Amino acid sequence: MADSETVIVDGHATSARLALDTALPASLGWILAGAGRWVVHAAALVPGSDVGAVLALGDTGAGKSTTAAAALHAGWPVLADDLVVLRCGENGAEARGIPKSLWIPEELGTVRSGGIAAAVDAIRGRREIKTALARGWFPIRAVIVLAHGDAPDTTVERIDAIEAMRSLWSAHIPASIPSRLERWFPVAGRLARLPAWRMSLGAKAASRLSTTAQALATLTASASG
Repeated sequence: MADSETVIVDGHATSARLALDTALPASLGWILAGAGRWVVHAAALVPGSDVGAVLALGDTGAGKSTTAAAALHAGWPVLADDLVVLRCGENGAEARGIPKSLWIPEELGTVRSGGIAAAVDAIRGRREIKTALARGWFPIRAVIVLAHGDAPDTTVERIDAIEAMRSLWSAHIPASIPSRLERWFPVAGRLARLPAWRMSLGAKAASRLSTTAQALATLTASASG
């Protein structure tokens, strides 16, 4: 962002998709924040019927798409794997996905729900999943901070509000502008008080979908309890 009112996207004319992917989060985040809606760089899914939505935070490459694919693999609704809109009201924080195609690493193989389409992103080595995303607002019950682990299987561990806050702080892209950070900070603080985990994705690609789904089920049971 050049200043508090200007977003500049620069690139080659053949890179329209990259330009759009770069501009969309900052532009939407800036516009919607004026209406009390917060765009965050995250995945959102609903692992179970009682816990509500789980917000999975992480930078590019942290595993948001893999986590969304694991939810689909287990038959759970997915709101988004990259951009999520949040709002806060008397009943707590809620999430709604911004619909975009889901792209997952080729090494993960076939996802049971929806399958994998033929489209391939050769640059990032990903395939597109053709599936319908869940629509509407869902209550947020838990926050996940994503990482890549060294163990074969995906694992989860509880983290405190301070650690969750560090990831929430930067998840709202326009928060780099002081006037937006001032408004985003209390929303992030409210989310940080929810149950929070660090989920370290398994190093073994062949079982990453199944063990990530199991890890999501584990933290879902803990959050609902």
